[in-house]
Amino acid sequence: MRATYRRELKAKKLMEEAGEECFVPMRYRTVEKGGRKLRCLSPAIHGLVFVHATWERMSQVKLKAPWLQYIIEEDGRKLKHALVVPDRQMEQFIAVAETYAEELAYVEPRELDLKRGEQVRITEGVLKGREGVCLKLKNKNRKNKVVVVSVVVGLVAVIATVPADNVQKVTDQAKTPDCTP
Repeated sequence: MRATYRRELKAKKLMEEAGEECFVPMRYRTVEKGGRKLRCLSPAIHGLVFVHATWERMSQVKLKAPWLQYIIEEDGRKLKHALVVPDRQMEQFIAVAETYAEELAYVEPRELDLKRGEQVRITEGVLKGREGVCLKLKNKNRKNKVVVVSVVVGLVAVIATVPADNVQKVTDQAKTPDCTP
């Protein structure tokens, strides 16, 4: 769902009070208050709230919050419907997003060419065991790195820069992929 005017946390509280599972991706930011720098947790993607609920339950909660909007997608037949994220994709996304790792970046899938990548698994670090896609980004300061897209969830993907030595191709035999940029 989309929560307008940066009301993600208010939406999350409303959903939780209604007994619904929800998730707002968060990240640490440095802010200055009273001349002091503070590290605080805030929404990583403004307006985005993931909700695990039935259509009927969502409609009931939405009556209390008209500022909540369904995120609509168009299918191959040009029909529009509310975006639904498969449970496995959402679990992978949450597992990575909840690390709050500074290496994470949230991007729109259209910014990435996911068709060119291979499925990979991270073997070391805070994201160990997570699966994603091996990509090349044309960014000079990432020359000797592999960018692993953890999961694409409708409107957003999470990417992390991981050394090529810490990535293996996902196959029947776990061999190291040749995906060095």
